[in-house]
Amino acid sequence: MSSPNLQHPDEADLMRLLDGELAGRSAREIRSHIESCWQCRRDLNEMQSAIDAFLRFREASILPQIPPPPQSWPDLRGRCEDLDLALAPRRLPVWRMAIAAGLIGMAALAGVIFWRPAAPVVEMKPAPVEVQKKSAPPAAIVPHARGRLPEASAGPTEIQVLAALHGIGADLGEAVEVIAGQDGILVRATALDPARAAVIKEAVRGARFETIEPKAVAAEGEDGPAVLPRPVVFGAGNDFANVVIDEADAIMARAHGLGQLSARFSGAKLADGDALTLRRIEDDHRQALRRLAVQLQKLLAPLQVPEAPGELKLSMADAAREMDELVSAGFGGAPSTRTDAEIVSRLLRVLRELER
Repeated sequence: MSSPNLQHPDEADLMRLLDGELAGRSAREIRSHIESCWQCRRDLNEMQSAIDAFLRFREASILPQIPPPPQSWPDLRGRCEDLDLALAPRRLPVWRMAIAAGLIGMAALAGVIFWRPAAPVVEMKPAPVEVQKKSAPPAAIVPHARGRLPEASAGPTEIQVLAALHGIGADLGEAVEVIAGQDGILVRATALDPARAAVIKEAVRGARFETIEPKAVAAEGEDGPAVLPRPVVFGAGNDFANVVIDEADAIMARAHGLGQLSARFSGAKLADGDALTLRRIEDDHRQALRRLAVQLQKLLAPLQVPEAPGELKLSMADAAREMDELVSAGFGGAPSTRTDAEIVSRLLRVLRELER
């Protein structure tokens, strides 16, 4: 139940949660909050419904048959500025404005909305047919970003289910398992809050979905002597350490996602559409991993430690594993024989390998 004194996540954080862009710690905190907050659960469901409506509109059959505009397009900048001033006192939430802008743009392309120009401007010629064909891949091999899986009489393929989960960030460390069997695809989620489970279930509609709760394991033995955690490097502080750990968690999630795909489909013979979808998921993981590695390097820059010299020649999996060990030692309190400078210097070198 929602309380008036409870700190609710803002709409930007809720949207980032749906997109799978929040790091592990932040995502867990917000999901825990949503599980006990009616108001935020309602807001999250409204966002998902709005996204679904946008996707249904975008995928409507009228879009491939876009008619040409009746006249040349006018310069709309003046009108947009007037509209911006008129709406200034009553701004809409960012996520609603983004979706509304997308809907308006799609409607305009479909010939539903046309501005009547006051004066002719430079005529815009359509692109050649060959270019249009190259820039628009067949719908059957486009990975599904959010919402429902494509309709298919034989049910979705394993790759299509994985693409749908990837589109909502459910392949970044959550306990979600995809099981391919003779009777179709089963998606099994473990220990997820109801709001997140509902989002995943909607994304993989067409596949079977189930949730299970982990069995409690009784603790054995007595607690040993308390071990004091190692101080954060250079006394940077717990807040700084938590941010570094979150960034490292996000990198590990991408590395884990790539490793899972490699182990699952290495040497497998896939249909052309599934093979293309798999490559797109892998490319998305790699680009995000590189971007996160650069962000973490910038975050560590104020410590003013030079990067360790030499080439490491580590695989992506080994580099991610060593990064996790260094972050645990430098910012998570794990014991280490390295000095503060050695930890940060080596960490920067490993991140440089992950950036490549």
